[in-house]
Amino acid sequence: KPTSGKHQQLLTGITPMMYWLNSYAWDIFNYLVPLVCCGLIFAIFRVDAYSGSNLPAVLVLLFCYGLCMTPAMYCLEPAFSVASTAYVTLIVTNIFTGTLSVLATSVMDGYQGELPQLKPINDFCKAVFPWMLPNYSLGRGLINIATNHYMNYAAEEFGVCVHDRGTVCFKNPLAWGVTGKLLFCLFATAPLWLMLRLLIEWGFCTRGLRQRAAQLLSSEARRSVDNEDPAVAAEARRVDTSMQAAKASGSSVADHLLITDLSKTFVKRRCGLSSGKPFHAVRGITCGVP
Repeated sequence: KPTSGKHQQLLTGITPMMYWLNSYAWDIFNYLVPLVCCGLIFAIFRVDAYSGSNLPAVLVLLFCYGLCMTPAMYCLEPAFSVASTAYVTLIVTNIFTGTLSVLATSVMDGYQGELPQLKPINDFCKAVFPWMLPNYSLGRGLINIATNHYMNYAAEEFGVCVHDRGTVCFKNPLAWGVTGKLLFCLFATAPLWLMLRLLIEWGFCTRGLRQRAAQLLSSEARRSVDNEDPAVAAEARRVDTSMQAAKASGSSVADHLLITDLSKTFVKRRCGLSSGKPFHAVRGITCGVP
């Protein structure tokens, strides 16, 4: 926004869909760099839970997280005008919501055995959070991968099967009960977030409000002539008289260029809606050029 880069591209004829799809592809391409770096760090330092046979699941989880979180952040773009403010605010928000949601479900997992009334609440949170919070899916997925690794380790080293109450000894980290469901939610919601951003760009549910507000502001500007300059008023009367005389005689107007009732109003917008008092730059100007 500070450089008006998006505005300039739209003025050149690029459609909003093309702009956001290109931005999405470029951001995902750049996201692959830290993704590969994370994989190398896990492999080099041999983090047991996130390396070896678990590394592909970690990389797929991180990749799906980038696919989903990127368009989700696009939806909040209209709320900010300064890049640094948006960067800090979104980072803090993502850390807070991700940590809070993962911690809430983890705590309820530990206490729902003693407090059975927590189980329906925990099940509801686990069903809703993956569809609403991509950062929850990332955090919960990493926890599930680590937990699954140590359960597999118990079966491999001590012969103790702990999956599904002892009926299963080994589970693939990409299984539905480990990260499969979370990966599906991330992959399925990514196009939904992108479509929501396009709907916001097209003024979905706000276009009618904008048009109505513009009509009201325009009519208000036409009625507001209390402080009209005498020269402007005299020119308007001259043009009106000239137009009436030309209409009565059936001839053309003497002026080569006529501007009648020109109005321009600026409205500060946030999240697609008007906020603050409108500023009337031009109030019903009428003039002619001979």
